[in-house]
Amino acid sequence: MGSILVALFYTGVFGIDEPARRAFVHRALRVSIAVVLALLAILVGALTSLAAPAAVAVAVAVAAGAAGQIVRRRLEHAADRWVLGARLAGYANLSRFGESLIQAPGSDGLLSDLAGEVRRGLDLAWARVSLDAAGGPLPVVTDGTPAGEPAATVPIEYRGTILGRIECGPRSDGPLLAEDRRLLAYFAAQAAVGVHNLHLAAELSRRIEEVRDQAAELAASRDRVVAGQDAERRRIQRILHDGVQQEIVALSARAGLVRQQLLRGDLAAADGLADMQRDLATTLQDVREIAYAIHPPVLSDRGLLEAIEAQSSRLAVPMAVRADPRLRGVRFGEQIEVTAWYVLAEALSNVVKHAGASEVEVSLSQQDGRIGLVIRDDGCGFDLDRPRGLGLTGLSDRLDTVGGSLTINTGAGLGTSVCVHIPVGRNHVGRDQESGPEQVAGRERADA
Repeated sequence: MGSILVALFYTGVFGIDEPARRAFVHRALRVSIAVVLALLAILVGALTSLAAPAAVAVAVAVAAGAAGQIVRRRLEHAADRWVLGARLAGYANLSRFGESLIQAPGSDGLLSDLAGEVRRGLDLAWARVSLDAAGGPLPVVTDGTPAGEPAATVPIEYRGTILGRIECGPRSDGPLLAEDRRLLAYFAAQAAVGVHNLHLAAELSRRIEEVRDQAAELAASRDRVVAGQDAERRRIQRILHDGVQQEIVALSARAGLVRQQLLRGDLAAADGLADMQRDLATTLQDVREIAYAIHPPVLSDRGLLEAIEAQSSRLAVPMAVRADPRLRGVRFGEQIEVTAWYVLAEALSNVVKHAGASEVEVSLSQQDGRIGLVIRDDGCGFDLDRPRGLGLTGLSDRLDTVGGSLTINTGAGLGTSVCVHIPVGRNHVGRDQESGPEQVAGRERADA
């Protein structure tokens, strides 16, 4: 007898921790209720047959059975609560919450559903679900009216990461039991996947917005690059039309005049030829200046540092060059050198036109796989908050094509510092120590 009592009560045969025992008790209760209702229907029919015909007794018995089916579910629920307490309601809510996750995973109503199911399932005074949100407001949903400190707090954890917590008020019929806390842990485990999906959806939305912004900026950058190239072509066309072309027209007219003088044997033709020679030299120098501004030969033949040093002697403002001697003769990829030169030329042009500087310093360095180019002047500076012109915007767009960055430090009366960083990576060619005949010839042409 003692062994039977221990087996029945000490091991908790009526507990609901183990699915087999819970299923056994659950089915036994429902079979018992069904048998009792059937016996009552038969009893009612038998009593009716004592005072009425058999057909009437059968009809009464069927009606009693139908009425018993109406109240059967309530009787089963009342029996569950009487024998097992309200625990099964919590598991029913847990199952229903799992179904809602399957139907609408990651929905905005996840927190509301979770708080409601926890409060109803455990018959709590209130339940609160909160999520950890880095860098933003903390999402909190409460079901019921919180009062006092939480009776229990369970973390919502996904693969070792705490995503939030479930806080519970007291039960309406007493303190929380160990079974209630286990049920809370089940709720938190189910909710963790849904909450993680919410985080993934938010991160995906943020990444999509970033991609859209980058695509829009890329399209705008391409448009600005095309517009800048068109503007540069028009500028060169104006220089050729208004400068070199007019000089050539004038030389052509003067050549005709000298020809007439020669035909007449006029001694002034010699002076005219001398003037034409000087004008031709001036025109040739103008053409060389235009070609140099587009792409200096020294950049192709000797490299970036030598091109910067050569530019210092051509600038209208005194210019000092600071560079690591080890960079002399070092070559980078053609696109890298051309981009760096374009930025340098544009920055120096801005200094001459707008800065009113008395001196300029250009620094060239290489570190951590990037070349650094810094152009400083002691000019008047400008306001960075005002809208930028196409010049600075064009520099940023040009640097974007090689993955470079542009930083401008300036202020009214403080001068301007333009800092450029361009990754070299595989575009680094190395030191140009050996020169072939073609390179020597090219350098001789550049020196000329």
